Amino acid sequence: MRHLGLALLLTVTLGALLPARARGQAPRGALVILGGEPGGDSINTRFVRLARAAGPGPVVILPMANADPAKDVLARTRIFQSLGVATIALDLTRESAGSDSVARILGQASGIWFTGGSQNRLAAALLGTAAHDSVRARYLAGAVVGGSSAGAMVMADSMFTGEERRPGGRRALTDSSTRQPFTTIDRDNVGIAPGFDLMRDAIIYPHFVRRQRHNRLISRVLERPDVVGVGIDETAAVVVLPGGEWEVIGESQVIVRVELCTG
Repeated sequence: MRHLGLALLLTVTLGALLPARARGQAPRGALVILGGEPGGDSINTRFVRLARAAGPGPVVILPMANADPAKDVLARTRIFQSLGVATIALDLTRESAGSDSVARILGQASGIWFTGGSQNRLAAALLGTAAHDSVRARYLAGAVVGGSSAGAMVMADSMFTGEERRPGGRRALTDSSTRQPFTTIDRDNVGIAPGFDLMRDAIIYPHFVRRQRHNRLISRVLERPDVVGVGIDETAAVVVLPGGEWEVIGESQVIVRVELCTG
């Protein structure tokens, strides 16, 4: 088999490129996946409109990706409240993520937003907990789930950890490659961990153009041809609608990479 890498620069509405699938049930909610703050008026307004369409409940902000989340909570609270929706911030530990009171709050949410920071910190607090189950249940029932940066990376069934297994890949390090991580494109080199599984068979990389993250995304697609790599730049977002359609909104680009096999 011969493998061909395909990169698409997306600035228009996508039609059913990759459905957002949850286990055994088609979601009624939407995803708003932001490549990095600031979101911009079109992205923030779209998220709030989707939340309003989902019901009268609040938008719940989950800021655990940041070790010092107060600034992120304040910024997102101001944005959402200025657009007319109530907010609740839940800075959860793994222990509190299993509480009944948290499940009740999340169960009433019309929207859920994950802030930026460390995707590993966010996963450590939430992945596999009752709160995680509540987020998925609200998404299946019609709520909108959004996130920026680390909060975008956790959306799929797998995510990058930020670790490199072999600096420089299979080649010897040089003076230039020792100064920057991920200087090669290679299978089995990027660290991968489970994500929140709100969408399947995809992996998301935020800050994509600004931070030159092509090598990591291409490496993952090379080792997993069934995975669609989605690079989302800052101030751009992918909106995944209930029917599986994707839209790209905002002021920058989204790059989708797939591995095609030809005989």
